[in-house]
Amino acid sequence: MELRQLRHFLAIATHGSLGRAAEAVAISEPGLSKSLAKLEAQLGVRLFERETRGVSLTIYGQSLLPRAEAIVGEVATIEREIEEVRGGRRGTVRIGMRPSFGAVFLPHALAEIMKFRPDVRTVLREGSITAMLGELKRGDLDFIVVTEMQESDDALLQEYLRDSPVKILVRSDNPLVGKSSLTPGELAGLQWTMPLPTDPIRRTFYDILARHGVDTVQLLMETNSPLVMKNLVREIGCAAFFPVHMYNAAQDSDLAFLEIPSLFWNRRLNVVRRRFTELTPSAELLLRELRDIGLSSEGGGRA
Repeated sequence: MELRQLRHFLAIATHGSLGRAAEAVAISEPGLSKSLAKLEAQLGVRLFERETRGVSLTIYGQSLLPRAEAIVGEVATIEREIEEVRGGRRGTVRIGMRPSFGAVFLPHALAEIMKFRPDVRTVLREGSITAMLGELKRGDLDFIVVTEMQESDDALLQEYLRDSPVKILVRSDNPLVGKSSLTPGELAGLQWTMPLPTDPIRRTFYDILARHGVDTVQLLMETNSPLVMKNLVREIGCAAFFPVHMYNAAQDSDLAFLEIPSLFWNRRLNVVRRRFTELTPSAELLLRELRDIGLSSEGGGRA
């Protein structure tokens, strides 16, 4: 069994098609098919079922998947560390975060680290949870910070990092500010800027609205940019379901949260990393700083 074969296997499993997988790993489709055939012959089982629209994992492929991800991820980490030493660099950390978290807490964590480890370099990638999970499993990221995942994955470890409350943000002159409850009509009358449909904030808030008898909303704009959402609230007067830690009292005095307990989500943020791979010292150092920020915020600090 060769590492190249495992990488080809993972590409096929990810893309569900020999053609798309071949493009992803820069190999011809016949070459990829030959590599897969050799791997299946070595293992003595079929790893994929051929279907009209692509391929799907067999029970044997499903069994191999987490092990292949662990092996390829570990090798990627080793290759990266060796390359950094060869290039005279030390301590590059690759992490994935949602914009609403990275923009506030990551700069402070890095500033603390650089006081005694100025050689640490960080690469931040922002994207959907699905995309970041794929990069994490392939070894392209050391860890990611995302909303708590309900589905378990044997190849990954989740660790609670901090709470991240989410509330309805409006302009401070909105007549709903100061109310202790809202009627379905008042909620339905608001115009909204929302994250993209795949964002847990949006899915959770739609569930909250449904419990209040609101099935549809007036959606003005979809965006995963917290800055754009905040400025839309400010300029247009719409509402947003917004992370509390992105609110700055000094800069956002023209905005306000609706303090209504039933329209509040105490979101949990978790660190997710590969189960079978130890973090590098630099990645562990950065994670420790992020944990410290979470603890101090819960004690009445930054958030």
